[in-house]
Amino acid sequence: MLRLFIMLLLTMFSSEAFAARSIETNETWSGTVVLTEAVNVAEKAVLTINPGTEVRFGSSASLAVQGRMLAKGTEKQPIRFLPESGTAAGSWQGLSFFGARGGSELEHVSIEGAVHALEVNSSKVSITASTLQSGVKGIYMGAEALVKIDDVTVSKMSEAGIEASTHSQGIISNCRIEEVGGPAILAGKQTGFVIRNNQISKAKVGILTSGDSPPIEDNVIKGCEIGIAITQASPKVGIRGNRISGAKKGISCQQFASPTIERNTIEDCDEGIDCFQGSSPIVVQNRFAGNRRAISGIQMCNPEVTRNDFIDNDTAAYLHLSSYAIFRENNFERNAMHIALDNMSYDWELRANKKPTRNRQMQNDFLVKQGRAMPQAMRVEVNSEGFVNARGNYWGEKTTQEMASKGTDAQITTIMDGYDVPILTYDGWPGEYKKDRVNYADWQAVRISGTGP
Repeated sequence: MLRLFIMLLLTMFSSEAFAARSIETNETWSGTVVLTEAVNVAEKAVLTINPGTEVRFGSSASLAVQGRMLAKGTEKQPIRFLPESGTAAGSWQGLSFFGARGGSELEHVSIEGAVHALEVNSSKVSITASTLQSGVKGIYMGAEALVKIDDVTVSKMSEAGIEASTHSQGIISNCRIEEVGGPAILAGKQTGFVIRNNQISKAKVGILTSGDSPPIEDNVIKGCEIGIAITQASPKVGIRGNRISGAKKGISCQQFASPTIERNTIEDCDEGIDCFQGSSPIVVQNRFAGNRRAISGIQMCNPEVTRNDFIDNDTAAYLHLSSYAIFRENNFERNAMHIALDNMSYDWELRANKKPTRNRQMQNDFLVKQGRAMPQAMRVEVNSEGFVNARGNYWGEKTTQEMASKGTDAQITTIMDGYDVPILTYDGWPGEYKKDRVNYADWQAVRISGTGP
């Protein structure tokens, strides 16, 4: 009877305060609810929060759900979760779900000023058409979380917008994430989140993932330090249909990351695609425009670059330190420099090849530890023969005319290679070494159709 009386009070009056307690049976909140201590929704209970309700939290208050929460506001009557006074970031802990497998639903809710607006562990939660702002992290998802995040605005978070940890899965779609001190979306190893059709701006990193993951598709990322950063991924990871602009690095592939990068548009970035330390992505049908460097490979990177459009970049492709990219059926137009080779020498590879072999061995050992490769004893093997393979591309009208007049073995104005600087010297390696050249033979006389996104 006493519990029924409390439930009636909650639904009849506009303001009520609670001390620490556990909700053991179904309960409904309306009006203005003030929490002063921890409240727990027990495993078999359902907490329903009516449209238009305000739930205010004291500095030591929290709301943890082990059962179910149904907080379904409307566009005109959203449900608000906010500090008891003021809106200072991190002034209350936020909403947490632990073992809540029954399926909680949040719709048209606003969560303000929390450390973690939502923390989800071993729970099933859906949040849609909602706003999370002025906190430390918007949404944190731990082990065994199953979460749908759709049409959610996350803004002014000091650390991360949405963070997914090991063995969590779901979908992050149609969200707007801005003004985030760290990654807007972080998906760690062994997570299963489809990341699709989000708009991200003013974050340190737009999307950060590690290991093989579901696709990253159709996102718009503007003004971030790094648009998409990925480590330790294989070609089955798809980065497709994204639009990235105004970044220091549009897509950064680190630590042997070799995803499939397909049908993206990358514009006005310092580095369009940055490949480092054995990262060799498959780069197909992208558009690169107005970047300082459209694609770069540094330290044993061998990307396959096929059917892309490189337009109005300072340098379309930059290769450094044994990075033998392959370029096929691309359109190079109006770039100040089409391809630039830095420290690239097959001659050095042959005469001092212990370092490349060691790097390949380290890469194999790393993949073995990840369970993604069989152990191999790497032999000294470099397939370049002193040339970067760039056969069968279209080089724009002026460069094509120059190639036609000079032939297949000449110094070309828009290609910087061994024709320009024939000899290299290296600190710690005695002697002189021949610099590699770009093999541009079989150039196309007209623009190649069917390239780009």
